[in-house]
Amino acid sequence: MTCLPIVQQVLQGFAAEPAFLRARESMLAFPIVEAPLGGDVWLQAVDLYRSGRRLVLTIRSGVDCLIAAYVIRHQLKVLHFDRDFDSLTGVGVESEEYRAAIPCG
Repeated sequence: MTCLPIVQQVLQGFAAEPAFLRARESMLAFPIVEAPLGGDVWLQAVDLYRSGRRLVLTIRSGVDCLIAAYVIRHQLKVLHFDRDFDSLTGVGVESEEYRAAIPCG
């Protein structure tokens, strides 16, 4: 299961067109929650960002707050390699850090 902001974050990282096309096909094969996106999801993302700021948590990405809103709304757990989600656990987001077996880049 995924949401459109995750699809965006994954796909925008591809430079090579053949790899992008394969990844796009794969990502869009997953069930997508809450498409189209409602205004209440955006407002929940704003609340998460502001709650983190009040708790002196560093959250660098508004898109990560949007993904976190999906996670909370649908009682999901995000598998990530992104330090923003470490901070977002402080405001109730279920997450688990993913470490690749082979070092990236």
